[in-house]
Amino acid sequence: MKRIYFTTFFLMFTLFATAQYSIDFDTFTTGDVTQDPNIAPWPGATVFPQVTTTQAFSTPHSMYVRDNNLDDVIFKLGDKNSNYWAVSWMMYVPSNSTGYWNIQEHETFTAGTWNADFNLNASGSITHDQSTLSTTYPTDTWFEVIISLDLNANTISVKIDGNHFVINEPYPGQQLGAINFYSIDTNNRYYIDDFELYEDCLPASNVSVSNIGNDSADFSWTASPTETNGYTWYVMNSGEIPLIDSPVQTGTVATGVTSVNVTGLNQETTYDFYVVTDCGVRTSDTTNLTTFTTLTACLAPTALTLDSITDTTAQISWTISPDETNGYEWLVFNLGDDPETATPISNGTVSAGSTSANITGLTTITSYDVYVRADCDTNGFSRLEGPLVITTDCAPYANFPFIEDFESTSASLGCWSQIMEIGNAEWTLHEGATSGNISTAHGGTQNISFVGVPGVGDPVTKYVSPVFDLSALSNPGLRFHYAQESYDGDYNELKVYYRVSTQDPWVELMYYNSPQDSWTEATLSLPNPSATYQLAFEGINYFGYSNVIDDVTVANNLATTYFGASQISLYPNPTNGILNISSENTIDKYQILDMTGKEVSQQSTHHKDVSIDVNSLHTGIYFITLSSNGSTKTMKFIKN
Repeated sequence: MKRIYFTTFFLMFTLFATAQYSIDFDTFTTGDVTQDPNIAPWPGATVFPQVTTTQAFSTPHSMYVRDNNLDDVIFKLGDKNSNYWAVSWMMYVPSNSTGYWNIQEHETFTAGTWNADFNLNASGSITHDQSTLSTTYPTDTWFEVIISLDLNANTISVKIDGNHFVINEPYPGQQLGAINFYSIDTNNRYYIDDFELYEDCLPASNVSVSNIGNDSADFSWTASPTETNGYTWYVMNSGEIPLIDSPVQTGTVATGVTSVNVTGLNQETTYDFYVVTDCGVRTSDTTNLTTFTTLTACLAPTALTLDSITDTTAQISWTISPDETNGYEWLVFNLGDDPETATPISNGTVSAGSTSANITGLTTITSYDVYVRADCDTNGFSRLEGPLVITTDCAPYANFPFIEDFESTSASLGCWSQIMEIGNAEWTLHEGATSGNISTAHGGTQNISFVGVPGVGDPVTKYVSPVFDLSALSNPGLRFHYAQESYDGDYNELKVYYRVSTQDPWVELMYYNSPQDSWTEATLSLPNPSATYQLAFEGINYFGYSNVIDDVTVANNLATTYFGASQISLYPNPTNGILNISSENTIDKYQILDMTGKEVSQQSTHHKDVSIDVNSLHTGIYFITLSSNGSTKTMKFIKN
């Protein structure tokens, strides 16, 4: 919709009207643009811009200045010589074209004074010939031009596409006579729409803030010379934009009032403040940004830190607030929640002087945002300190056998972690080694792989297991498959460690310092079993092919009761109903366990080939333990 501001005087305009006016060309017919008393030919010109439908900001028409070096027309502005005036229009310049306009001192051209020339170059830049200033403009799209003139101080400002180009530069003339649109060269092509002359509405100036308190501040400004209906003020969250984003607070003051006291703000918070002048018919641009930060009567605690974490608990601590009198409140939110609007999933308090809290009841393998704030009694609460992002650990594994095959279906895969002892290399999921002859996993399609890069004993990284509760096992053991293929005589090394808790030191269990050019099985007894046991595989780079590890098992009696995987076939896996087992040895018995370790089936067989109907099992992952001549073998299968 057009912005049209008529006055009673304009409705009775004469040929040389001097009131404000608007022309949108939409009532014109196609052809020469000289169809309005305020649009006149340049003296002597016989070729004029055209009314066209090819482009229009407000349909259907606009004015087209052609690339003929002849089109020449003026828009009369009434020889304004005092007060504050603005001229605006929408403009469209096709790419690789030029544009031009100038400001004339007089409506009549006997004196013919150019007060300002503006050239739009084909490169997308615009220059002001009366200064060294330049800027850019968009091509192939409509943009707004606004020229503001203070004819009391004789200054000019120009805004292109919402950006200030010329700001309060000296205006060489004494009055505003006309705008001249001219085809300045044979590459000149541009369109004009929604041309408007109006009395300008100037923003206030010199905004200042004083008496900043915990929840209030005073503001004052220098009056706008064009204000008629007072001012509207805005308090915005820092960085947000008035008239686009929602204000924290907004209000108005009456005409002639140039100050306001704002209350009800949050303490220790940064805000932006703006003022808009109300000139009756129009409002001004906002004033320049004024930023302020409220004070606080209750300083927040600082340095919120995670001290320790388990699968369901977290211990946090912080540095005291000097204003705290009634202790602190801690709050736990779902990750990413806005603490100002969301409900905490857990919260609690600690007494005055306390600087730590123990949070319980958390969910395993879950991330949270944690905050803390001081309670300052009559001075209220401090702002929230945080968020501290925490992620709970996996729950200790207490159901055995534990089998890790590193496949994407593994429920425990996310419970492994890494410790970079030297350098910053990581173990990664891979099929076989990253190079060399080991191109497949030991089982399935994924194993873990360490680096094979130039270096001697560097990098070194531990791949750390979940926590195991081995307290119920009489003879716990570890079995895994590994390789560290030689590359021109160099080979990586592997160490296996254990620790009895996450706070205890690592203890070396085995050191593999010879090349292994194919998948090799290793079985180890686990000493000093505890309820918080962990294992670690430490890859040590010596410029061999990458270390690889697969099919890790933790179970009871592994070191003495086992028959190899090469002796057994388990198929199809996954299975839809029938699971077949083929063994070189007679299978005396099988036992099927679910993921929790609960027995769901067992049967004596005394055959080398066994078919088991698992149709009654729910979809999921299961473990089958086979017994043969006093030995056992546990394998995993998937029921679809």
